[in-house]
This record gives sequence, C-alpha cells and structure tokens, in this order.
Amino acid sequence: FASAQVSDLTSGRVVLAGTSGELEDSANLAFTGSQLNVTGTANVTSDLSVGGNLTISGSVTQINTVNTTVEDVLLELQVVDGAALTGDTNKDVGIIMNYYSGSAKKAAVFWDDSAGRMVLAAEASESSSVLTVSSTAALEIGGLYVNDCAGQTQVISCSGTTRSLENVTIDGGTF
Repeated sequence: FASAQVSDLTSGRVVLAGTSGELEDSANLAFTGSQLNVTGTANVTSDLSVGGNLTISGSVTQINTVNTTVEDVLLELQVVDGAALTGDTNKDVGIIMNYYSGSAKKAAVFWDDSAGRMVLAAEASESSSVLTVSSTAALEIGGLYVNDCAGQTQVISCSGTTRSLENVTIDGGTF
C-alpha cells in the first residue's frame, strides 16, 4: 500500500492497534506534527532524554532517586512563572532536610520572611510554607567573616591550635 484511508479516524490523533487488530485512534493522544499531546498519565519505563527545555506545571514535583546531580551553579527558589516576585508571599524560602533521631525530624536552612533573616534550624515544622523553629542549629565553620558597618573583615581565625578573635571590640559595659 502506498496509502490507506480509514473512515472513522479523527485527524491529529495517534493511531493504535486496537482490539482484534483493527486500527483506531485515541482522544488521549494527539499529534500536531511538532507536538505530542498526552491526556492522562504518561509512564516511561526506561531513560527519558529531553533535548530542549522542560516545563513542569503542577503543585508537587516528586523525584524518587538515590542521588540527584544538578549542573547549574545557581538555583533560584520562589520564582513565579519564570519571573521575580511582584509582592510579598509571606512564605519562608529555603531547604528542608529530613532526618531521624528517635523520631522523624526536619532541619532547615531558610530565609525567615517574618524576621527578615537567614535561619539554621536543627528542628522545625512546616505549615503552608512557613517554618516554625523548635530548636536552632549549631554552625561548624573554619573561620568567620562579617560584612557590616566596618566592612568585610574576618572576626574568627585559626592558626595551628590557636583560635583568635580579630577586628572585634569588646565593650565590658558598666559594673
């Protein structure tokens, strides 16, 4: 056959081998010549490569992998439809980490919208994208630089086994 015509097929739909070997189309699969539209769930049981941009619209994106690698050097959180915010969402923004210590717990590094500062939480709970901290986290660092009214300066340094405070004035107050 150079061509065939089946009278009950709908233009733009993908043709499938139906019951008893007859040709039929599906309202759930349509092809426009450059775009495949799937209505319902699409399952891929092997690798999926996307050569262009990937846009995901929905309320939850769940990735079930052992390790996730990201080539990007910057990740932006709370971008709305690809653009910067135009108003305050009154939401906290950051990373929540699940762990287990006697029970399931959540730690977080986040921007606290109501306080206007970064927070490290050893234990936090979340409701409607707002975090409530029940205990703050300790921070382990090798040195500390502060960029404030005195400029950017190191305030904690270490050499050998000696830890030093630098560029700090300690006010003993009144006695």
